[in-house]
Amino acid sequence: MFKFKPVIAGLAFIILTVGVLFVLNRVGNETPVSEPNKLNPNLDNSPNHSISEHEPDEKPFDFDPPIQKITLSFEDLRETFIAPSFMNDDLIAFEMDHSDKELSYIGTVARDNEEVKIIYQTDKNKIINSLVGVDKWLYWVEYDRYRQKDMPWIIKSYDIITGETNTVASGVGEDQIDPPVLRVYDNKVTWIEKEIKNQIVYSNAIIYDPISQTNTKLSTVRLNEQQKERQGEFFIIQRPIEDGLLIYQSVFKPGTDKTFEIVFYPYSQSENPVSVIQKQGIIDFNGDKKWFVYTEDERIHVMDRLTGDVKFVIHEDGKDLSYDSPFIFNDILYYRYSMEQIMAFDFETESKKDITQYDAVMSKIFNSKGYIGFSFMKAIEPEDEAEFTIIDISK
Repeated sequence: MFKFKPVIAGLAFIILTVGVLFVLNRVGNETPVSEPNKLNPNLDNSPNHSISEHEPDEKPFDFDPPIQKITLSFEDLRETFIAPSFMNDDLIAFEMDHSDKELSYIGTVARDNEEVKIIYQTDKNKIINSLVGVDKWLYWVEYDRYRQKDMPWIIKSYDIITGETNTVASGVGEDQIDPPVLRVYDNKVTWIEKEIKNQIVYSNAIIYDPISQTNTKLSTVRLNEQQKERQGEFFIIQRPIEDGLLIYQSVFKPGTDKTFEIVFYPYSQSENPVSVIQKQGIIDFNGDKKWFVYTEDERIHVMDRLTGDVKFVIHEDGKDLSYDSPFIFNDILYYRYSMEQIMAFDFETESKKDITQYDAVMSKIFNSKGYIGFSFMKAIEPEDEAEFTIIDISK
């Protein structure tokens, strides 16, 4: 568990990423805080190891997990960008949007014979976001294509075996609050729901169990907007890991600028939330039982969860290049660098490897139980191609 500063009551709000990164509006669109960035005071901010992105590796590591590459080519690819949102032993699922037709689709490709099927289509003027999956079920958020002040949304499920579609949850993003974003870890589907009552915004962290088909409200924070100055906390985006939820959030206090932090909420109700880091400008974040990682412009920071020490910083100074979609499995950090490379960094040998082997605009990295995946698009006449790369990280 995290050994940093405990958080006793409610907590905070912030900005973050879905594709490369997005900013959930409402409070996130305001002027950023002007005070200096601050790490948790318990942390040692000096990294044990600083690693340049183009520094030669003294001890290259043997990176040889099972990797499958599948190339898709069909007419509709020219109008969209697709990525492997869900992977299991048998198939890959992807979402596909056509703005000219005002329709969104979900497709699958079989991993053995590469047969492509379109299994779901929205009604006209609807859009699909954050497709994920667990076992035999797919989940996604569906809402109106055109923004409204109040945005109704639905979380739907699709049974890959039976083809049955059901509603898991629904709500309304009031006062221009964006719909939820789904993220998964193992057999948990997670999202954040927000509701407004008497000018108080309630942020609820939800965990859904596909087997029992039940929702659990892990934590709730409040942002009071009744007065001229806001007071309270606002959840932005969540990242489920093995033993809890990491949530990027912001805190409003009268007479001060809003502040940003990442807080760890244990699944166990007997444990208190823990403030992991207080910092502005975080792009993406993740963790496992041993490590916490966050990215910002030009660098990635890897922290020891037990001590809070920054163990590694991977950087590309002066290039103004981004790092995002970090995932840690078996002491290997996977991340996207500069939107053009998918990299692996081994904590033991402190060396990196370019998984992509070529420069192209890559999707972010997606995760499913036992797998991670990404894609890039090839502009080839007369039909564009999409190449999926699936890495088995369970081996």
